[in-house]
Amino acid sequence: MNEIVFGGFTESHCHLDKTLSIKAVGNPSGTLMEAIHKWVAFKPSITKADYLKRGSLALEMALAAGTTRLRTHVDIDESGFLALEAMLELRETFKQQIEIQLVALGNPSQESHLMRQAMRLGADVVGGCPAIRPNGALEVKNALEIAVEFNKPVDLHMDENDQTNFLETLADMVLETGFKLPVVAGHCCSLDFMSETDAARVIEKVAAAKISIVSLPACNLNLQGRGMHPMPRGITRVAELLEAGVNVCFGSDNVQDPFHPVGNYDLLYAAHLGATATHLTHEAGLEAAFAMITINADNALGLKPLDRKNIVLEAENAVDAVRSIARRRILERSI
Repeated sequence: MNEIVFGGFTESHCHLDKTLSIKAVGNPSGTLMEAIHKWVAFKPSITKADYLKRGSLALEMALAAGTTRLRTHVDIDESGFLALEAMLELRETFKQQIEIQLVALGNPSQESHLMRQAMRLGADVVGGCPAIRPNGALEVKNALEIAVEFNKPVDLHMDENDQTNFLETLADMVLETGFKLPVVAGHCCSLDFMSETDAARVIEKVAAAKISIVSLPACNLNLQGRGMHPMPRGITRVAELLEAGVNVCFGSDNVQDPFHPVGNYDLLYAAHLGATATHLTHEAGLEAAFAMITINADNALGLKPLDRKNIVLEAENAVDAVRSIARRRILERSI
């Protein structure tokens, strides 16, 4: 039997603090805004023990699927840093098995003091969600400024809708300021709803600014296009971004929570689904999809490839692995 032996998959975007909460939180409408409202209402009842339990189960799922590196976004707000404290503890507990980066997911435009405190506590990356703030451009600006202050990368939830264009705002600011630290933009759904001319302009700027894009196919297919007919995929323009030389990744995003009630942290499934949804099912596209959960994701997270070979895929090559969602086994759970 042909096999691929390699260091493991890299999860470029997920939410350990929300994982496995769907039964407690719910989301009857399935919309993004109800997911946000339900989560905000539920969050005050969460204990540190609950964060640790659900986060541990999430990491076990990721490890079982062959993931050895992972970036998770973690909520920070005026209620405190309980989620971040729990994720910091999990990072230490699992450090021999999986490398974890923590993105402080807050509001740099109105709560910049909280973002700075999160950096001091040990968060690795400055995060935010410009599209849901009163002043999204200010959120982008402040995120970049705080990143420079602490010498940290930036990873923003970007345009998770069919209307806003803060991705172009981000690219413009990176280019205008000469920002040199790594920048990642996740989702970027509205890029798919733009005219060809507008999308080409934005993509050109993203490529020039060297911004990595993380597409989250499962969650975007679930949340985008609600009430629209015909129903759009709502996934960013992966093929066009790749063609322009942009570093593009696929990630799991939310798993069994109000934002996405299903999922299991299998990045091969994410690549398989993403390739299908973005019409990258030809051999070159499937090979690119495998790169998007390995080398491209490493590049987005600023990581060098692992020297150790811990994961075995029952597949002839990368194309076959994505095509079949190959079975796998773990040689050693250590990095």
